[in-house]
Amino acid sequence: MRHRCRVPELDRRTALRAAGIGAVASLASSALPANASPLVAPDLLRQTGPSGAPPVLGLHSTFGDDPSRQAVLSWITDSPVRRPRVRLGTPTGGFGHTVDADTTTYLDAASGREILVHHAPAAGLRPDTGYIYQVRQGDARS
Repeated sequence: MRHRCRVPELDRRTALRAAGIGAVASLASSALPANASPLVAPDLLRQTGPSGAPPVLGLHSTFGDDPSRQAVLSWITDSPVRRPRVRLGTPTGGFGHTVDADTTTYLDAASGREILVHHAPAAGLRPDTGYIYQVRQGDARS
């Protein structure tokens, strides 16, 4: 007997709700005692892919200036990337639009490491429409 697995469509509202839950969990974990060991991702997650691009970390979306038509897709890397961007589309129409990302750099006080934050502002979105997106860095994707 064969079973079909249906992957649920993720709309912006659901994705943002999930991001909010993640933010609350993050805040809760930051309330650890000062002598607690810091949470560190396994080294495997920090290795570059076959293309040599660093992994995409912390991928999330937030509302733009007009929440009904804009979103900002953001992620971090721990080393520079060439041409950070997001491919955007709908589940039925596929990827049809590319948005270049702006990059901001800051120094993480806890680790002393330079962190690069990439923000791709997506505009012209339609209300009540599910979207798919894919991060691209140089020739890599995630």
